[in-house]
Amino acid sequence: MKPGRTSCSWLCAVLLGTVGGCTVTPPPPPKLQITFNSEPTGATVYRDGQSMGRCPLTLIYDPDLVRQKGEVKGLTACWPDGQRVAVPAFTVDVEKNGLNQEYTFFIPHPLAGGFAPPANSTGGSAGGFDQSAKAEYDQALQQYNQALAKLNEARLLAAAPKAYPNPGLALIAGMGQTAMVADAERAVEIARQRLEAARIRLYGR
Repeated sequence: MKPGRTSCSWLCAVLLGTVGGCTVTPPPPPKLQITFNSEPTGATVYRDGQSMGRCPLTLIYDPDLVRQKGEVKGLTACWPDGQRVAVPAFTVDVEKNGLNQEYTFFIPHPLAGGFAPPANSTGGSAGGFDQSAKAEYDQALQQYNQALAKLNEARLLAAAPKAYPNPGLALIAGMGQTAMVADAERAVEIARQRLEAARIRLYGR
């Protein structure tokens, strides 16, 4: 047998995925991991009414499906004192932010004493609430939660590693991202003030 024949046969066996009768199993495809945190910690995360666990919680997604949709299904974070934040959907950019991402739920802590309305309150005299005030509060709370979600997205985008062809572009992009976060923070503060005013009207304190 010629010297080069053996090495060639061995190489062919490796390329075919078999060495000595053992099949070489290809590695599993990479998955998208999103870690959900809560501030303060300890919130329980629900999806479609089913508990997924407590924060910090890492959920696994198929990156190809996420690339197609550009988002993952929404979740609700609930704290032990009854406060909750519901996010209908999370915008996810796999190409820009990679396969390991984070999201933080913030409790609507501006409510005095951590007070939140009972989950089953329906308004009107039967529930002890003025219906118009309850509707105003619900709308203000929804707007506050939406502002928080946009702030989370702005912070994640600003914190994501990026590559720029020159320092000048990096500086300009950094200034733009800082301004975007600042705008989102101002929107949260405005929404918080509206929520506090609606809470006082609803509960009188």
